[in-house]
Amino acid sequence: MAKNFMKSNAVTKLENIKNEVQKVELKEQEQFKIEPIHIDNIIRNEKNFYEIVDIETLANDIKENGLHHNIVVRKKDDKYELLSGERRYQAHRLLVEQGYKQYIFIPCKIENLDDIDSEIVLIQSNAQSRELTEIEKLKQVERLTELHSLKKKKDGTKGTIRGFVAKDIGLKPTQVQRYTTINQKLIPKLKELIETEELTIANASEFATLTEEQQNLVYDLIKNKIDITKSEANRIKKQFKEVEEEKELLSKEYSEKIKLLENENKEKDIKLKDATENINKKILEVREEMEGKSEKEQEAYIDELKKFEDEKKALEIQYKDEKNELENALENLKKENEKIISQVEKEVKIKSEKIMKDFEEEKKHLKSENKEIKLENERLKKELESKEFSDKEKRAIYETKITLMKLKSDVTRVTSLLKNISLDEEMKKDIDLIQGLFKILESTVNIHEK
Repeated sequence: MAKNFMKSNAVTKLENIKNEVQKVELKEQEQFKIEPIHIDNIIRNEKNFYEIVDIETLANDIKENGLHHNIVVRKKDDKYELLSGERRYQAHRLLVEQGYKQYIFIPCKIENLDDIDSEIVLIQSNAQSRELTEIEKLKQVERLTELHSLKKKKDGTKGTIRGFVAKDIGLKPTQVQRYTTINQKLIPKLKELIETEELTIANASEFATLTEEQQNLVYDLIKNKIDITKSEANRIKKQFKEVEEEKELLSKEYSEKIKLLENENKEKDIKLKDATENINKKILEVREEMEGKSEKEQEAYIDELKKFEDEKKALEIQYKDEKNELENALENLKKENEKIISQVEKEVKIKSEKIMKDFEEEKKHLKSENKEIKLENERLKKELESKEFSDKEKRAIYETKITLMKLKSDVTRVTSLLKNISLDEEMKKDIDLIQGLFKILESTVNIHEK
């Protein structure tokens, strides 16, 4: 009897486990089905901003080797919307148009996703399956940030939006932040230069933190065909920031003065309110004492009441005068602030323009010098070939002359840079050391001449 009961109990448990497994399998099949779908029942995803290229090559590959990866879709009304595989879909459509009717049905994975998750999957799949342009990466980060913000608000998911975006497209969070800064702060004209590959992402992230006016100066420089390295972009940014700091410090100084006067005004209001309430309290106490007194007895209180009323009136007049004086001072300070800031902004503009002008002249000068070095290099090679020197002497002469040309270029550049900065102790030591080396060089040349 006991054995039969245990056997029956074990069978029941096995049946329950089997039912649970079947439920899970059915759920998975429902959520993620693979079906052949007629090409006319598949619709493009209007939110796909990626460039669709090289369809003919892919069509030929599908014709020869078959479809390597299934297309991913979701049910939308009576059609299926593409989530992943736009190029594969277009390649199938091309094959059907060419008369290959066997490609009219496409094997598709069907996912059950809402609008937000479906667009996230669309971007994820493109990020993982193709080489992207910098503009596409910028759009990815911008759109994913919007989508995960909506998802976080809707589902209350834990974690940072930047972290979610980084995971979706295989970037580091710091890289996502770089793209976000460019999206939010870089002026449209400079963004266009990223698309034409005239501006690198590395330089764009440096310039994105500058003011709009300064970014316009950078744009003009790039359009003048002046190349800017990453280190040069960083240097320009630092110079611009130093110029802006002057305005910010002055603005902060005036803001603090204005805040002090505004606080003083508030304190006056509080003091008047407290003093007035104190006098009103005393007047109320006197009137309460007057109650039930005869007219003759009340006369003794009238003078005291008048005294309090006069005191209250004098206090209000005094407050009004002081308040007017403070408000006038505040108004004058604000006008002075506007005037000074306006003047500083003009100076900032002039200094910013000078930074870019000096940089442009420096780059042109270096370009000219590099050209001279190249010509001198070629001339020297010919000269050495025509004279009888040992290979060792030829190499030494060649290296010395070319090094001297580069040294001349470097000294010119350093001299140009020193015009725009103040020297610290370390830099002074380096300059003294270089001057000493030049003296040694001069001494060596003198010995050689003798």
